[in-house]
Amino acid sequence: MAQLSGKAAVVTGGASGIGRAVAARIVAEGGRVALWDKDEGRTREAAQASLDWAWANIDAAEIVAITVQDNAASWGLMERLGMVRDVGGEFDHPLVPEGDPLRRHILYRIARPA
Repeated sequence: MAQLSGKAAVVTGGASGIGRAVAARIVAEGGRVALWDKDEGRTREAAQASLDWAWANIDAAEIVAITVQDNAASWGLMERLGMVRDVGGEFDHPLVPEGDPLRRHILYRIARPA
């Protein structure tokens, strides 16, 4: 079940249909997924389903997620899911050039529900 451990994928159209099924399978195989979809409502629904799956299937005290500083839609979604920004965990990606808007990454955390 860990065939994709350490791997990451971007799934476009990942909030519904085939894209959502592909994203779920990648996570089930141990991979990490970034969902991209133009339908914000479905994206939130898919993100919540991913959290629910993780809490049911992974023995972790918390889940973390990263996004870039300029992606307000992404960090807004994380906050609507109940994730909390960890300012101390922010970092500049070492492979992204200085001045690039994708360089600064912000970190969000959510603790396992009681």
